Amino acid sequence: MKEIIALTEGWPNWAYALAVAAAIYGLTKKFCEHLREDVDVALSHYLQGDYAETWAQQFGALFDYFFGPDPFSRRRLLRSAAASILMVVVLYTVLEGFLGLIRVRASDTMPVWQVLAIGAVINIIPDWLSLWQTRWLLRMFEQVRRIWAQFLVLIVDAIVTGILIYAAIQGFRWATAQPPLAVVEIAALFSIYAVFFYSTFLTSLLAWLFWITSGLSKLFNRLHLNDLLEAQKKPGPTLALYLGLLTFLGVLSVKPLITLPEDGHTTVDSLLCTHFPASACTHAARLTTDEEAKLAFLTKACDGGVTAECVAAGLERLENRPTEAASLWQKGCEAGNALACTSLGVLYHQEIGVALDLAKAGQFYRRGCSGGDAGGCSNLATLYVGDKGLERDHSKARAFFQLACDGGNASGCGNLGRIYDRGMGVDRDMEKARQLYEISCTSGHAAGCVSLGILFESGDGVPQNPQEAGRLYKTGCAAGSADGCGNLGLLYAKGVGHEQNFETARQFFDKGCDGGSANACSNLGKIYKDGLGVESDPRLAQQFFARGCDAGDPKGCSHLGLLYDTGSGVPKDPEKARTLLRKGCDGGDAEGCTKLGVILTATTDGAADYETGQELFRMGCDGGDAAGCGFLGWLHGNALGVTLNPQLAEDFYRQGCGMGHEWSCAQLTGPETLPE
Repeated sequence: MKEIIALTEGWPNWAYALAVAAAIYGLTKKFCEHLREDVDVALSHYLQGDYAETWAQQFGALFDYFFGPDPFSRRRLLRSAAASILMVVVLYTVLEGFLGLIRVRASDTMPVWQVLAIGAVINIIPDWLSLWQTRWLLRMFEQVRRIWAQFLVLIVDAIVTGILIYAAIQGFRWATAQPPLAVVEIAALFSIYAVFFYSTFLTSLLAWLFWITSGLSKLFNRLHLNDLLEAQKKPGPTLALYLGLLTFLGVLSVKPLITLPEDGHTTVDSLLCTHFPASACTHAARLTTDEEAKLAFLTKACDGGVTAECVAAGLERLENRPTEAASLWQKGCEAGNALACTSLGVLYHQEIGVALDLAKAGQFYRRGCSGGDAGGCSNLATLYVGDKGLERDHSKARAFFQLACDGGNASGCGNLGRIYDRGMGVDRDMEKARQLYEISCTSGHAAGCVSLGILFESGDGVPQNPQEAGRLYKTGCAAGSADGCGNLGLLYAKGVGHEQNFETARQFFDKGCDGGSANACSNLGKIYKDGLGVESDPRLAQQFFARGCDAGDPKGCSHLGLLYDTGSGVPKDPEKARTLLRKGCDGGDAEGCTKLGVILTATTDGAADYETGQELFRMGCDGGDAAGCGFLGWLHGNALGVTLNPQLAEDFYRQGCGMGHEWSCAQLTGPETLPE
């Protein structure tokens, strides 16, 4: 059958309608050849118009013949159930087996056995009630003679039948915890439940056909066409002609509306989307392959209040068509979807598909937060914390992070913990910070685990526990935190809480660097520079130091500057070396300050800059670099750029020695030597 249907693709509508009508004509004619003589006689009278005024009684008699006159009899119930299941099978076979429409259009396909099982549950009682009410309404035709009145009775019958089966479908979906379906979703075949819906209209359809063919026979008699057709002698071919004509007209009218064009949606789908945007537009968008049409349908759906689909469709388009994502989220936000507002704020915050506008980002975050989206609260708080955002206000940031955390946003809890950890606008409270980091971590936020790990590594507010720190870093790394990977690698590199293992450290540094951790890149560069567990490779070291420096790690800049100072793996470039060391020092790398001070004070051409060197050594010493303290002692002990002060020199040597600088220790016990 599918092969036959494939052959008809591309046929004009009239040719397709004629072919279907011819098939119906042939089947009906063949069927009528096997009618009993008394049935053939009755059919002849019917076609000659003898029953035109009493067609309802005739239909009722035919109805009672098949189903029995007593609506509450076992015969009526059993035959109704059999007809119900048979119609489900027939309709499913036609729609899916022959036409393939279920697979193409329905969003909830099912295997055949499930269709039959659900059909048996849903249809049997509504179909039995439909048979009863159809038979009852047709009795009214004994008092109804006018065509328009008969038409209204048939309309009422169809409406009541639709209500019965629709109520049964919704009841079944409610009982099975499925969302309700709109009438248009069923009627337009957007759901497989259309099979259960339409199969119930069997008796209603037969009543309509009986009424229409009765009218046709009456008209044909008035026009004397039945005489030409020899309806009295050949009722079978005449009936076949009636049905073929009706089929031709029906297919000719309906096929253009349901034909699937190349873009996937029909003319009817477009009309339904116009009038029922909340129910039909998302299905029309699902069916079409045309991106412009899909966007138009989804936009109408958003206007109709179907906001969840707006958010999902925006996410699908975010990477390749961010402007469309912004349009959809704008619609969703206007319709009241809090997540759409937050998502739109992210676009303005990160300049994705729209111009950078932090004020607008804040407005949309606030709308998302007010609408109940905890992520909107968290994002709004970040704007009050960062250097590039709204006017810095730690009090507002804390309040919105609290709202986010209370709303279940793990990131909000972690950021609130950082507020208390760093004492941003509040007294530093490490216990509260620890609690919030734990909530964030256990809720699946990788950064929360890393922040908690830092506390255990440093022993700040909790008992120092490098093993627990490593476990937390590993959890964060596995959850996607590049810093977690880098921090874990550093523990292995130092042999803290774990057996020292440079190979394992290198692997975690590599993973962290690929994930965007600047520190991990710089530490990976040090692995290759010093040949720790690998063969020394200054060229690779330079590449990773550069990645770390570019990503914002001052140590990476300092290490890269030293390579250019010595010409290791790169061409020697003193000017570039000084620039990079200054960048590292200004970024907070104490060792970089000291190294730059050494370069500026160790020149032998008489151009030593002891004044700047003293400033750099002090910055290094104050930042925790032991060598910086020792070199300050050297300057004061030798009156280099400063007044000679042996006592102050000794103080600095002791400070450097106490921090582990061996050269400083040597100056306390022996003659001064030049610093290395």
